[in-house]
Amino acid sequence: MDIQGNDLQMLSGSLTKDNWVFIIKGISFLSVEYSSIITIPQRHLNHEILKAFFNFIIDRCSLNMRNPCNVSLLSKTFKAPKQQPRRILDREMVDEMIYNATKQRDRLILELQARCGLRIGELLKIKVADISDRTITLWEPKSGKDRER
Repeated sequence: MDIQGNDLQMLSGSLTKDNWVFIIKGISFLSVEYSSIITIPQRHLNHEILKAFFNFIIDRCSLNMRNPCNVSLLSKTFKAPKQQPRRILDREMVDEMIYNATKQRDRLILELQARCGLRIGELLKIKVADISDRTITLWEPKSGKDRER
């Protein structure tokens, strides 16, 4: 459902402040009640979206209330998880993985990823016609260019 500015003005004109407070408290309750079902990053994102929504409604309807998402307990509960540093494999480990690949297809995939720096999405889009001599043409690389060699 897409709510335009005119729809919001019509809505805000027909609802009293008590109605808005009830709606906001209901959404706030649901966001906390169902937060255990979704993943931690998704919960943080949902909390931020709800906080922005409440700020918008409170500002547009001139409600004299605090944003229910600004409670410190909620902020701590839905805090974004810290990013774990990525572990980079050393060259010997990569060579061992390639050497231990049992299927030729798997070995080629690992070889192209390790030696050419291809992402799996780019690799899976390669067709036989894209390969000539020792050159592979990527038609939709993640770099944003039209094609890359």
